[in-house]
Amino acid sequence: MSQQIKVGSLVRLKSDAVPRTVVEISEANGHQIATCVWLNKQDREETGTYPFDALVLVEGNKLSPVR
Repeated sequence: MSQQIKVGSLVRLKSDAVPRTVVEISEANGHQIATCVWLNKQDREETGTYPFDALVLVEGNKLSPVR
């Protein structure tokens, strides 16, 4: 992957197509993790923290279907 996940990156979970914005990057137990925010179906902000291994960078800010 030519781009790296960083604060401000648009990502999605490998198991979900919902886009999330990375707002913080930290480390836990030797693994990089990203705290992300997104809007749910009721347009309420949600927050979650995920290991980098569970995320896919949304390239070019274009959403693609989950494979």
